[in-house]
Amino acid sequence: MREDDKQNMNNHASLSRYILVILCVSIVFTALVLIILNSWMQNKQLAGLSGVGGMLTGQTYENGFKEGYLAAREKYQTIQPLPEGASVASFSGNIESLSDSSINVRATNLDTNEIVDGVSDVRNVMIDENTKIFSRTLLPQDEQDRLYAAWQKSGAAQGNPPPKAYKETEIILSDLQNGQTVMVTANDDIRLQNSFVASEVVLVK
Repeated sequence: MREDDKQNMNNHASLSRYILVILCVSIVFTALVLIILNSWMQNKQLAGLSGVGGMLTGQTYENGFKEGYLAAREKYQTIQPLPEGASVASFSGNIESLSDSSINVRATNLDTNEIVDGVSDVRNVMIDENTKIFSRTLLPQDEQDRLYAAWQKSGAAQGNPPPKAYKETEIILSDLQNGQTVMVTANDDIRLQNSFVASEVVLVK
């Protein structure tokens, strides 16, 4: 083989190696660029979702946190949280609807949350033959004072309980109406019960 031919073959081999190296570097560079672009797009999509969430709710994270904090503080001021695991046998609320055998009452003094506890504030209170229903009316202040003075004069010394500040009258389920305030009592823990049988329902006037 001539010297010129050998030189040409060496030149071709060197060129092939050079091209191969360039291709490998290009592939690696392209892969890195694709990875970077993919990460950037994912972050942009997440940021876009956060922005959409903010636009839909009309709130930033700070505003949402502040609103939730103030709502929790307001609820704490009106309803003292119960110790964890404490049982609750009664609550008060407003009647939202009635049927022949039950009433739906929206609780106003239960320390529960629908999202956190998985139970609605509207409770289905079932009425059976053992449920007592009363109407409770607060006595005028002068009547309360008169009864209390009479109790202090004689009843207290005899160990009698102090007089009640209200008058109770037994009523029936059909006497109740939407919007009225009632106090509901049961024989079991009803704090997280959506539906239960009441032992007593008191209409508070």
